Amino acid sequence: MSMSHPSVQPDGFVRLKSAHSTSGTVSCLCRPELAEDLARAYEEHTWVYDAFVHQAGVQSFRGRRPVLAGELGGNQVVVKRLFHGGSVARLWKDRFLGPGRITSHIPLAEYLNSHGIATPRVLFTSWRRSWGLVRGEVGFEKLAGGVDADRYLFVSEEPPGDWSETAGRIGRLVADMHRLNFLHNDLNLMNIHIGPGDQIYVLDLDNSALPNGSIPAGARSRNFERLVRSIRKQGRGQVREYVESIIETVRHAYRTAPAAANG
Repeated sequence: MSMSHPSVQPDGFVRLKSAHSTSGTVSCLCRPELAEDLARAYEEHTWVYDAFVHQAGVQSFRGRRPVLAGELGGNQVVVKRLFHGGSVARLWKDRFLGPGRITSHIPLAEYLNSHGIATPRVLFTSWRRSWGLVRGEVGFEKLAGGVDADRYLFVSEEPPGDWSETAGRIGRLVADMHRLNFLHNDLNLMNIHIGPGDQIYVLDLDNSALPNGSIPAGARSRNFERLVRSIRKQGRGQVREYVESIIETVRHAYRTAPAAANG
């Protein structure tokens, strides 16, 4: 095994480097219990994502490139390669100027979880540098059960019996993030997960940022309206009155949430 001695990071992760025979060296921040399994994976594959592609029973989820769930060292892990979105995606694809956007998943998740907003625990972030640019992937703890909010609200012809309660929880979730001066930069129904019981999770923090002062009212409003557009988009083909009722319920819950940062 070609692995450098891990160094302990302030947040409890370890840092390691592991060499693949043809694709060079990968740098990695990971939970200590996964260090040896990750080192072995990177000796055999360019990415853990590639290892999961060939793993029996792997699950595939939605994303710019499918997000995969598989087994790593006895842990159920969701892994995603990172790609640009928007107008720069065609040119830059999966190439970044540095590892900051990749490693930022760790403090972002820690910040939200420490303030009572549930998001999957980050297990590792890894990156390779080539020709001055960086490519990377992130591994998360797989959530047990539940379904993304768009499928929960719109997968059936008939609305779920508790749609109003669920919509209210979504509105309060956004209010809680704004109260913490946190803007989710891809706020849509597919990135909100309705878990078992009363638990609700926010997913895919990619390209978000830690709070840096108060959020202007206009930025909060634009962020919220992004979610509204997502509800209308995902609700195409549903009864219009039902879709608009969801939006009004989400909006009311957002505006009336305790200490919400309303715009």
